[in-house]
Amino acid sequence: MVENSVTPIMPPITEELMHEMHKLKPIRILAYEVGLSQNPEKSWRYRDIKRSLFDKIKKEHSDFIYNSPDHSILIQRLPHKLSLGAFAKRIMLLVFHFIIRDGFTPKFWRKVTVKRDLIEQAVMTTDYNFYNRINFTVAKRAFNFKQNLGLNFHQAIQMAEKSVL
Repeated sequence: MVENSVTPIMPPITEELMHEMHKLKPIRILAYEVGLSQNPEKSWRYRDIKRSLFDKIKKEHSDFIYNSPDHSILIQRLPHKLSLGAFAKRIMLLVFHFIIRDGFTPKFWRKVTVKRDLIEQAVMTTDYNFYNRINFTVAKRAFNFKQNLGLNFHQAIQMAEKSVL
């Protein structure tokens, strides 16, 4: 008799992984561990990616980022050391806002080396509510509502969040 088994979406969280998610590490090491950088000795240029996001967003989008407690971590200075969970949160937020701005994920996220599952799992285990609010489905729907229905930024975000629930 063959048993039906359900494969988990994310790999199981081990005690070792939980410890790693809360351990403070330099940004260059974290970027290497999640596949954003090819060399652990070179610094990863977070501010360049952040600048490229903010260069082309509209005022209402940047106002939303500045005034929202969850999103305002994007404008805060990046510390020298972060935990994997805190670093992954910033990466997820960057991707979220690139999707809302452009309608697709940014180039750095599409690299083959990026360990998207690890980043998503780090955010999911450290702050599950944040993960549910800042997911790419909401971002894609918000972009579509802005483009297709002509809604302003706040209306598009609210409608997208409601439609995912």
